[in-house]
Amino acid sequence: MNSSLIPILLSRMACMARPENPSGLPGTPLHRLQARRRGKRNLLAMAWVPSLILSLSLRAADGSIQPAVPVDSLTLERATEIAERTHPQLAEAHALVDAAAGRAEQAGRLPNPELVSGAQQLPASAGGSNQREYIAGLSQPIPLGGRLGKARAAELLDKEVRVHGLEVIRRNLRRLVHSSFATALYQEEAFRILSQMTSHHDKATTAARARVEAGDAPSEELARVELEAARVRAEQQRAGALRDQSRAALAAAMGNPQMLIGSLSGNLAEAFELPALQELSSELAAQPQLRQAEAEVRASHARIVLARAERIPDVKVEALYHRMDSLRENTVDIGLSIPLPLFNRNQGRIREARAEAVA
Repeated sequence: MNSSLIPILLSRMACMARPENPSGLPGTPLHRLQARRRGKRNLLAMAWVPSLILSLSLRAADGSIQPAVPVDSLTLERATEIAERTHPQLAEAHALVDAAAGRAEQAGRLPNPELVSGAQQLPASAGGSNQREYIAGLSQPIPLGGRLGKARAAELLDKEVRVHGLEVIRRNLRRLVHSSFATALYQEEAFRILSQMTSHHDKATTAARARVEAGDAPSEELARVELEAARVRAEQQRAGALRDQSRAALAAAMGNPQMLIGSLSGNLAEAFELPALQELSSELAAQPQLRQAEAEVRASHARIVLARAERIPDVKVEALYHRMDSLRENTVDIGLSIPLPLFNRNQGRIREARAEAVA
């Protein structure tokens, strides 16, 4: 909505405020009752109109409602740059790479130590024996089997997969923008040529009509020229529709379907130029799809290695200060806690990693 709606709203208010019985005749009681009910409904409906007009006026005054400005003289390089900067699919791929980097950073960190404190043999009554003991210290889980390093290696390989996936998306996006730009440029050139042809046929129609009116040409010649002019004008209209569709497709390929493209700038021959066979063969080994597939294989193997390493449970080492009030002595306790992998040997994770590697 914009400020042009304000006169329409004002006229609507005037119609709603108009009396239902303009002749002023009393009418029947039923008619008067219905008129009063309609008047109440109109008053309720008119209550929101002033606030809406005020809101539209303020927004139009501060410029918050701005019409879309067409992008003129759009080149292929600029279209590609806009797509790489604003396309949501590319932004999502960048976020996935950043998330993988965060997981790799976290995977290599040691578990936090635990603070241990306690009291033992506290008397239940005031006359109890003085056998109190106090404990305070730290407990540190220690991963074994190189699990932290293997976890970090697996996450780094997953990040590598994401990076190659990002490059795949970028190349596909550039290819799509290039193709859409070439199509839009072709349709724009076709519309320009047909517009010139339409102008020439209009001039020919005017000249033929003048000759017919002067008696220098038969009316059949004018009909033939008008028919040809109508055919060219229909082709021009079709080309204009195709031009608008190709511009909309280009805007969607750039990641902003709401973008208005006014005109394009570029060389049609360069836009449709195909790369040489030698160039394609030289880039075959550097294709991001191939590198992504290789990284996925290495990442799957790393996850299997990590799942096997996770079969070994963490060892927990404790260092405690021990105070015995009955003996008035201070001691140091050293403890070692080792879980026994009797029931959970990470069988499910190993099976999952192997299945994902095969898939």
